[in-house]
Amino acid sequence: MEKKQAAAAFNENDANCNTCRHLIRVPSDKHQSRVAGLLWGRCGGKMDVAAHPYANRMEDGVFPFAPSDWQGMPCWEPRA
Repeated sequence: MEKKQAAAAFNENDANCNTCRHLIRVPSDKHQSRVAGLLWGRCGGKMDVAAHPYANRMEDGVFPFAPSDWQGMPCWEPRA
């Protein structure tokens, strides 16, 4: 159980979209994702767009995110 609690604490500190309960993954061009190391998604909650590091690349509500980088999103919520 300690490992699960440590992972939860890490995810909360990281506040990355990849571990947020509101992330809806969106299929993307595999080559584009590999080159940039980014994944694509849409927020199903109330995203704080101003806090997102790639907000300037958002199109029609779809945004890129680095799957394991710290984002510090204030809107992040743990998965159930």
